[in-house]
Amino acid sequence: MKKTYQDRIKYYKNIEEQVKINNVDNQIKDGLNSIFYISQNIPMYNIADFFSKKIFSLMECYEELESSYELIKFNFYKQSMISLRVALDIGLLSIYWSIIGVESNEFKKWYSSNNDTPYKNKKFWNTLKLDEYIAKYDKKFHLIDEIKKFGNLSNFVHTQGIKFSNHGK
Repeated sequence: MKKTYQDRIKYYKNIEEQVKINNVDNQIKDGLNSIFYISQNIPMYNIADFFSKKIFSLMECYEELESSYELIKFNFYKQSMISLRVALDIGLLSIYWSIIGVESNEFKKWYSSNNDTPYKNKKFWNTLKLDEYIAKYDKKFHLIDEIKKFGNLSNFVHTQGIKFSNHGK
């Protein structure tokens, strides 16, 4: 059953009201802003760096997280999950590119849309572990295994049956 524009606006207003009543708006804003705080740890030498390829993937991650939040308020669950999946992927890519380097040929080809996005295969995960802090955290808390649990978000992207469709329950 297709929802009307008025139904979606009503739903949106209800979500906004619940967010305020339950005082979670600051938590949500803090979560979204955490991407900005992370970006502050990337060396930038002038204002142009802020809009450069150095933080491109982090800014994309932020946009997708924000989109996901707004989409869910309009009762677009599947589309919200797709945005979450993209945010997770691009967030992981920002770490991957920080290790590989934005001056690498692999990054340049991807950034210019001439290469596919790297697959989350053994090479990808091993590259992430090249960062000593990620390696330590992964060893202690099984970080990569925890991230892989979010793989079912792709079921929304590819509509794996009714459960992951716009009509799913």
